[in-house]
Amino acid sequence: SGASLVKSGAGTLTIANAGNDFTGTVTISGGTLVAGNEYSLGSTAGGTIIDGGTLDFNGKDVAREPITVKSGGALVNNNDGYVGELYYVTLTGDATFGGAEDWVINGYDPDYVWEDSYLQGDDNYTLTKVDDHDVELLNLGDTGLGNVNVNAGSLTVSMNTNLGGAGTLNLNGGTLVLNDNTVTQTKALAVTATGGTIQDREGDGTLSGNGLLSGELSVIVDAEATLTLSGVLDGTGGLTKMDNGRLVLGGMNTYEGDTQVLQGTLELVTGGDIDPDSLIENESALEVSSGAHIVGVIEGTGTTAVVGGASLTATSITQGTLVIGGGGAAAAAAPVPEPGTWLLLLIGLLGMAGWRSRFLR
Repeated sequence: SGASLVKSGAGTLTIANAGNDFTGTVTISGGTLVAGNEYSLGSTAGGTIIDGGTLDFNGKDVAREPITVKSGGALVNNNDGYVGELYYVTLTGDATFGGAEDWVINGYDPDYVWEDSYLQGDDNYTLTKVDDHDVELLNLGDTGLGNVNVNAGSLTVSMNTNLGGAGTLNLNGGTLVLNDNTVTQTKALAVTATGGTIQDREGDGTLSGNGLLSGELSVIVDAEATLTLSGVLDGTGGLTKMDNGRLVLGGMNTYEGDTQVLQGTLELVTGGDIDPDSLIENESALEVSSGAHIVGVIEGTGTTAVVGGASLTATSITQGTLVIGGGGAAAAAAPVPEPGTWLLLLIGLLGMAGWRSRFLR
């Protein structure tokens, strides 16, 4: 029938009976409505409106049920079971996503491409990700979201999903995951004193917005991925590069904290710099591939490579290996400040490939 259902009050209502086919609207104005099965919300004709309450998927796929989240509404999955079939979500106010298990707003299926799937926001509304598990936005195109707060767990942005250009991506203890993400994310970036993480799981991801680091930004780039941060990173925080992929810095960065390269490669390109008053701790690979760069102290056991006609001026380089090739040039503006071994490899200069000199101090 055309009957509707309204859930109000602070308590929890579980709809467990199967075969619901009512065509009216489900409205959650308080407390929590728990989906006991995939038919709990009736037919898709009326849709579900969350107006200050919470919809708990409870591990059940609600598929093509249109869901509208008004101000203060929340979507969660709090039961064992991955929710992989949720296709239509509209935000008309600030919303919270979370729960004790993973779930996805799905714009792609191995057998079908849901070209009409969406997460549609508004520049004025904030999406906040809470709880320790993952919410994935899969192949949804431009979401038009305003501020995005990742306070816990992870928010995964996959394939052609775009978080939108307005507002700020705020990392407050949580992780933004790029999973084969094919578009440039243009939001401004802010990392709170709690710290935050960006992970590129697959493909070549790009964040172009300027960033304010008030805490530590951890960047995890998986082995087959390259992540580019082309905006200017400022603030009192630092940056730590982890995993075996490549991180490219393309902005005139002025953040004051240390830069640690623990795994993989950190690459500086034309226009990409690190504040010369800060420390670079290189335990893996630092590559300067284009442009002229002035940095501070480089220490650690990793390799510093200057290639492709680039130049690097450092306050000092201690330990490790310095490789210069393909027309590159490097200089230490001050003596090496502590005893150690500096192995200098000059490769491909004036036809003297393989020439090497060892300086013992």
